[in-house]
Amino acid sequence: MTLENLFNFDALSQVMVILISIVALTVGSFSWRYMRGDQLFTTFFKRLAIMFAYLLVLVTADNMILFACAWLGANYFLKQLMIHKSSWTAARNSGQLAWKYLGTGSVILGLSFGLIYYESGLLSIRAIAPLAHDTLLYEIALGGIVFAALVQSAQWPFHKWLLSSLNSPTPVSAVMHAGLVNGGGFLLVRFSDLFVNNDHWLMALFIFGAISSLLGTFWKLLQNDVKRMLACSTLSQMGFMVIQCSLGLFAAAVAHLCWHGLFKAYLFLSSSGVASEKRFDKPLKLNTFRVLVALCAGSIFACGFAYGSGRIITTLNTNSILIFIAFMAGVQMAFTLLQEPVRYVAAKALALAGLLGVFYGYNVWFIESNLPEPLMLVRPFHWVFGVYLAFIVLAWGLMIIVRQWDETGKLPTWYQKIYVKGLNASQPAPQTVTTQRLFYRVNDEKTAKK
Repeated sequence: MTLENLFNFDALSQVMVILISIVALTVGSFSWRYMRGDQLFTTFFKRLAIMFAYLLVLVTADNMILFACAWLGANYFLKQLMIHKSSWTAARNSGQLAWKYLGTGSVILGLSFGLIYYESGLLSIRAIAPLAHDTLLYEIALGGIVFAALVQSAQWPFHKWLLSSLNSPTPVSAVMHAGLVNGGGFLLVRFSDLFVNNDHWLMALFIFGAISSLLGTFWKLLQNDVKRMLACSTLSQMGFMVIQCSLGLFAAAVAHLCWHGLFKAYLFLSSSGVASEKRFDKPLKLNTFRVLVALCAGSIFACGFAYGSGRIITTLNTNSILIFIAFMAGVQMAFTLLQEPVRYVAAKALALAGLLGVFYGYNVWFIESNLPEPLMLVRPFHWVFGVYLAFIVLAWGLMIIVRQWDETGKLPTWYQKIYVKGLNASQPAPQTVTTQRLFYRVNDEKTAKK
């Protein structure tokens, strides 16, 4: 068996190798200072290096056995990095909980590959992709791949391991949210040819992604802890990435996971700086002028995104969802800017919306143009997609109204109940929380006895 049979250095692999290399260098440089003085300094870097090596093998593997082994190995060493100090009970429980989820997903993925091999007699991912099977075993295998992707990306209802991982060292959190969580999206993209003609599995992905994106966004607004807020944000962003895959826009999902990975790594590595910030929520001032400017900014952002990414606004298909999300992003950005008492703020908001829309659109176009054409398969617009977009608009409008109520101190009882339920649902597993400082042991047991 030659290297050509084991590895596939296509455009997708090259993009992922570049992403992993950037994250590895950034996190490694940060960790060199952050972990200095730690008794397990050398062990930490060994595990970190092995995990990145597994990730590089994973994104370049063409053999299903090699792919499954790399998937399992990367998750195992993530668990080891999460625990780090085995004498800290909360960290140990956090790693074990993550391994329970990720290990199960790895086993299911391996069994799915076994079923595909049984049906096709092939181990090469490139050779399997063009084949089409309509057997029961084939459908079960696709279900296993979907399950593994949802678990890896911490999608609802498998999100608990991610929300319970926040006692990990900051570099580990950065790697987790910028790298390992993206594995679910990469898995779906790598096996995209197997899903393009399976509407029922794509619709299942859309439903799980939609629920995760909505829950993650809502839960994020309830948090007062920066790392938990970022974890809920990751849940939401991964949900949107899964939605893009379900729409047949696999190349757009790759662009999303790349930029989300880099941005989320930066946010985690800089999270300690939040403690020194002095920020206060300003009242949301709404009037006709601000609303009109925000709507114009959203339209400009959407048009800029469509122009930069080469999409047609007037055609109703799955691309329309991306354009609509771009519109909402522009509106929200303009609302935030318009709260600042700056001269010509409206003109600046409109200009920034156009620049950012075109910039993001060109970024999506650049990655799409360097990936194989089958990774961008636009699908017809389904009524379920319309329900999802309508729900987003209603939820977004409700949050604006609730913020107005909050400023006047007149929050209705029903919202307070939803708030409490949402806050409770977004909490980590109790066994992964350190409730007293005495339970956190900085030194290992041998040192503590001295």
